[in-house]
Parts: sequence; C-alpha cells; structure tokens
Amino acid sequence: MMSADNYLSADQGSSVQFKKLIACKKFLLIVYACLFFVDFSIAQNLINTGQINNSGTFRVKQHAIGLPDSIDGVFDFFGADQVIPARQYRHLRATGTGTKNSQGGNFVVSGDVTIGQAVAFKIEAGFILQLRGSLSEQGYLSGSIGKNVDLSGATTFSDFGNIGAAISWSGTVPGSTITTRTSGVSQTGNGYESVKRYYDIFPTTNNGLSASLILQYSDQELNGHDPTKLLLWKSIDGGQTWIVQGGTIDISSRTMTKHGITSFGRWTFADSLHPLGSLRPIGILAIVSGSNQSQPINSTLQPFDVVVTDSEGTLLEGETVVFSIVGFPQGAVGQVLSQTVIRTGSNGIASTTLKLGNKIGLYTVAAEITGGNNNPVIFTSTAYADVAAYLYQTAGSNQTQDIGTMLANPFTVNVTDSGGNAVAGVNLLFTISGTPTNAVGHALSHTSVITDSLGQASSILKLGSKIGRYTVAATIQGLSIDAVSFNATATAFLADANDDGSANIGDLTTVIDQILERLDLSDENFTRADVDTNNTIDARDEVIILGGLLEGRWDSIAVSKNRIQSLSDSYKGEFEITPQGLRFNLNNKTEVKGIQIALRMRNRINVPNPDLIFNRGKHMQIPLQREDDILRIVVYNNDNATVNAGSGSIFRLPLAHLKLDDFEIVYVIVSTPTNEGIQIPAQKVVAPSGKYPETFALDQNFPNPFNGDTKIRIQVPDGAGTNHTILLEVFDLSGRKVRTILNGELEPGTYIYNWDGTNDAGKQVSSGSYIYRMQTKDAALVKRMMFIK
Repeated sequence: MMSADNYLSADQGSSVQFKKLIACKKFLLIVYACLFFVDFSIAQNLINTGQINNSGTFRVKQHAIGLPDSIDGVFDFFGADQVIPARQYRHLRATGTGTKNSQGGNFVVSGDVTIGQAVAFKIEAGFILQLRGSLSEQGYLSGSIGKNVDLSGATTFSDFGNIGAAISWSGTVPGSTITTRTSGVSQTGNGYESVKRYYDIFPTTNNGLSASLILQYSDQELNGHDPTKLLLWKSIDGGQTWIVQGGTIDISSRTMTKHGITSFGRWTFADSLHPLGSLRPIGILAIVSGSNQSQPINSTLQPFDVVVTDSEGTLLEGETVVFSIVGFPQGAVGQVLSQTVIRTGSNGIASTTLKLGNKIGLYTVAAEITGGNNNPVIFTSTAYADVAAYLYQTAGSNQTQDIGTMLANPFTVNVTDSGGNAVAGVNLLFTISGTPTNAVGHALSHTSVITDSLGQASSILKLGSKIGRYTVAATIQGLSIDAVSFNATATAFLADANDDGSANIGDLTTVIDQILERLDLSDENFTRADVDTNNTIDARDEVIILGGLLEGRWDSIAVSKNRIQSLSDSYKGEFEITPQGLRFNLNNKTEVKGIQIALRMRNRINVPNPDLIFNRGKHMQIPLQREDDILRIVVYNNDNATVNAGSGSIFRLPLAHLKLDDFEIVYVIVSTPTNEGIQIPAQKVVAPSGKYPETFALDQNFPNPFNGDTKIRIQVPDGAGTNHTILLEVFDLSGRKVRTILNGELEPGTYIYNWDGTNDAGKQVSSGSYIYRMQTKDAALVKRMMFIK
C-alpha cells in the first residue's frame, strides 16, 4: 500500500482537487484511496516509493516512476512517446500515440497486452516480453515477445496468445512449447536478408511430430521481399544455415501455412528471389507403409507409400517419385503398378498400388526421386497360393506299436490349391474316428493345426489302452473337401502285467494282487494282465500266466529283459544237494512274493513233487513242469503270502544220488513286495557230510551237573516226507512231569534248547536228579541230569 510519504504530482492541467490534497499531508491516504476509483485521464506522472495493491486501472500520460516489481490491475500508458518500465504487470496497455520504448529488462505480463492503433511498442533489444495472456496488436510491436503453452492432452491447437504463430498437432505429443516472435530484425543466409520477423519454436519433444504451422508477418517487415513469392525457411542452428520449407501464402491475412512438420526450430520468411539457402533441398526417401505384404496370386495389394523429407525431417511437397517393378517370380505375368510417376502431396507422400502376378513368390518394387540422390527404396511383397482345393495323405499311416504309447511318426497331410501349390495357413482338424471297444487314454498331440509353408500339417496319435485298430480323420475346417483317414494298430505284451518288458513271476503276483483288490492297475496294464481278453482280471488270467511260466513261453524275454539285482546282494539263491534230495535255499533281506526257477537237467530224470517240509516255504504252492531238458518251477500262493526275510530252505526236490553236473541253473527270478521281477544270483553246492542228521538223537545236557540253566541238543533226521512232531519233557525220578520244553513240528536239523531248572509253573525245582525225554512218532530217547542249587 502507498505510504504517507507517497505522492502524486500533476502538471497545471491537473485537477485542483489534487493540489489541495497534496498541501495537507494528513489527507494523503485519502488521495491514495482516490487512485483506485477516480478517472485519471488527465494524469501525467506517477511517482511511487511503495507498493501498489490495486485491481483497478492506472492511466499514465508521461512518466511512471518508482513502480514496484509486481503491479496488479490494468496499467495504461496512454500518452505519446513514453518509456514503459519493465515490470511484472497484470494487464498492460500501450495506447495514445507515438513510440513506447521498454526499459529495464524482461517483461512478464500475466494477463493481456494491448497495443493501440497509432502506437509502436519497441521491446528493448536483448530482452523479451513474456506473455501469459493474449496480445491485441492494432499498432505494431517490435522486439521479442514469447509465450509457453503445454501442447498435450486435449490441447491440439494454440495461437500462443495471438502473437502471430499457431500450431496444430496429432500423434506424438509436443508437450510444453515455447514460442518467441522477434519483429523488426531480419535473418541472413546465402547473402540475403529475410523478412524482418522470425519465430523460435521449441517443444519439449522435437522429433517424430505431425504438426501444422501458421506464421504471420507485417507489411512493414517485408524488407523488399515479394509477398507473392514468399517461402518459409527453417534453421536448427540458430540461423547459421537455412532449409527451404515452402508453405502456402495467404496474402490477405499475411500468413503462411506449412503442414507435415516433424520438428521445429527457427522460422522466417524470404522470397524465391532472395533465398536464404538452396531452393531445392535434398530429398530423402523413406517407406511409410505397404512393404512386406502377402496376398494370394493376382491380388491387388494395399498402397505402397513413400515420404520425402529434407535432412531435418520436414515433409517436401511436389517432389517427383518414380515407381518400377524390379523383381518377380520366374514366368510370372499380370503384375502391374497403378501409377509409375507421382508427385508428393502436402504431406510429402507419394503412393502406388501393385497387382501381383500369377506365380507364387517374391515381387519387388523400387521407388526413387527424380533428380534425387539415386538411392531407391525397395518394397517387397509375397504372392502365395490360392485357396485350398486338395487334401492328401503324406506319411504316418499303418503304424503298429504298444498300447498307451505315442506313435513314432506323425500323421501328416498336405494341402494344395487347384494348381498344386502348397497352401499355408489352412486350419486342419484331426479327430480320432475309431477305437477298439472299451479303449481309453487315446489322444492326439494336436487337434487343430495350421499348415506350414510347405502346406503340411501333422498330429501324433497316442494309442489307447486296448489292443486293436485306431483310426484318425483329417479335415479342413470350413471347406467341403474329402477327409483323409489314417490307421494305426495297438498291440500289447499280454501277461506283462507290471509293464517291465518281460513276463515272469512278478507279473503273476501282480495279477494275484489285482484279483485280491490290493492293486488298481493302469488301463494299459489292465489290458496286459487280461490275457484272456475278456475285460476282466480273474483266476483264469492267473492260470494262463502260471501255465505260460511253467511252459517257458516267455523265457527268452524273461532272461534278456529282466532286471538283474544290484550289487547290494539283497537276494541269493542256492541249490544244495543232500542225501535226501535237492534243496532250494534262499537268503533274502526283504520279503519275497514268489519265485520262478528254470533248471537244465542232464538226464531224463523223473522229478517227483517237491517236499514242503520247511517252515519258510510250507505255505507256498510249488507246481513244476518239465519240457524237454528244462525243469521249470514256480513258487507262489493265491494269497500272495510272502516268504519272510531271512535265510533257509524253501523246498526240496526228492532226487536221490544227484550230482553237481546233473543239472545247470538257467535262472532264478524272485518277485519283490512291489511285484518287480528280479533275476538273482544262484549257486550249486553239496551239503557237507553230517550237516543234516540221518537219525534222531538226544545228547547229554551240558553242563551237567548244573546250577542255573543247562542246554539240551537234539537232532531230527533229514528224511523223506513231512516234518516230525517232537515232544521234549523233563521228569523227576518218581516219573512226574516237571517241565515241557518242546511240543511241535521241526524240520530236519540240529536244535539246542535251554532249561533253567523251573517247572511249568515257573517255580524253581529242588536239587537232585531229573530225567529228560525226546519222544517222536517212532522213537523215544531218555537221558539223566543233575540239578544243584
């Protein structure tokens, strides 16, 4: 606000009212208040030493002294030939008459600038009036005035506050754009001066634009140039060099318009008689669109478009472009261009259209500028075959493989047009059209396939779970062309229920587990186990597999493909010759569900049924069968009850007087808890003399006499037939039984039992002599011992 020391002085023409107020210092605040609301049309000088916070209108006829940096309201210099201090104005008017000269540096006008009709407003050289509102120029503004506009979003046009430049744009966003007009100053180039006006235009993004520009000039700036021959010129190095831009002149509005601008810089006007540079810029040719098209033969393509620009990317109008066909497939005819010589339009673009010939392959078209740099651009296009007409089988039919497997070779078809050319891009549908009854799991790798450049399409069939014929049909989607049919046959190794590539004891125990509902076989393994092919796994399949094992039906496969056990020695077999026959002993660290044996017998020996006298194998069934010189034995049971982990005899063949060279071991295969058939190592041995007792025996206890406990050894002879029931008891001398030590069935062998001197009730007996007796079906043996407390 104006202080008490502020004053307003006026010449004699001023109001008497103000003279009276100035004489009385205490009324100066009233004077200040009057500044906002009275008409100052008669004011001449404004002298200020404080702030002015008024939103009204100040009208100064001569001088404004002591203005603050920022002034609100409207400031009107309405006198003649005034000096306008450079400040930050709200609104600025230069009215009245004569020349208004700026002084003090750069201006900022946040509102509008008005220049009266009889006024020349000269901005001090080297400084600029920064405009934020609009310019109303009835007179003339010389020097520099500029405005910043954000050309983005919905702002696709701006006249920059009417300073003489207007920009419209699309596509790439220019962003914040500073436009400065400098009037009364010419640019030079090529020995000539331009019109005395130029524009500096600098957007944030200054490449790849698509903009139009309208620039205005004043008659008093023509500087000897013919307005009918004016051209726009552009410099990107601050006026050092200039490139002609052409443009369209509108003499009545004193404007020039240029379209297709890709970048901005410094712009000015000069006629063709005073060029600032070469009147013919070097045109640069580039492809806009149309290359790399693909269409059927004899098709008309989309236009081939080229654009001609100068070295700065400005679009050039009126350039002559020549198109020519320079390459085509051998023997092709009918290829033609719609035009061969075209002049570029205002957008710098020239276009032609190619009709392809009658052969598939590559067509090339060259475009070059007449009188240009002789660097043509090349369009390429490809003619491909016409619509599909034929479908035929190429490869893959009549394959035979195992159930549940992917075929080794795909089913392949070819699609051609009526001329036999391969047709790419056709959608082929593959469908499974036939399968064996109850088959599941069959599938195609692809059901919809696009033909490739050779016109081929393929799909691979996975066979289903059943043996038999599978058929696949191939058709073209949407076309009534006869389908192509492929055939494949699925086979299976029946009896290979565990799918290990062989048939052995593991498959027999697998089938038994399936019958017992301990397994749920896969669809394919179900088929392999269903050897009678009645779609049911039952005892009939078990019997067939057992018969096959005994007949040696799969021996060659069992031996060649069967997995040999690892070096961990989890299983070992032994054939032991004893006086009573040939024992098969098994040392197994895990349970065994079954055993399959093949022996080659040197002599035609009649082999009787095996003895099942050993606890480890007495629960098993052991059928055997001899074919020629091979004796085959299968150890199994219908409950898949296992031979527990351990060692010892499983069965005995009652063959007396057998020698080591009377037989050879062909193989021994065991079935593991997971029904895996494993071939195990086996050896032949002769039991040493006395290893197995020949008679019953009851040895003297030891120690004897004893205090604590004593050991009693008995022997059970290795005889034919079944095991022996043994009763071992202790009696006192009166014949009363004291203790039963053993009452059960024993295999042949030697056994040792302890007696701790207690009776059947667990009480300690008295010291003295006792009788112990071993009783069998056919014999009774008695010994005496002494117990001492």
